[in-house]
Amino acid sequence: MIRGFEAASYTTVDMDGQVTQTIDSIQYTCASVRPESPSRSTPTGALCLWSGADIGIVVTARTTDPTAAIDDARAAFESVH
Repeated sequence: MIRGFEAASYTTVDMDGQVTQTIDSIQYTCASVRPESPSRSTPTGALCLWSGADIGIVVTARTTDPTAAIDDARAAFESVH
């Protein structure tokens, strides 16, 4: 999935800098997203996944900090549960 996201959006997902936290038995994983080259003007942000009774994907442009992006993923999870 992440490889397809990179190919379609001309971005790089920083898998080495990903952050995972488990909150209330839900696992959240986020990684920053950046343009594949400085000459591209694609947006930056973070790509997050949650895993629990179901799985969800969140793309946020609010921050590139994967730790801060977990708050966005958690808010999205809570809004649908």
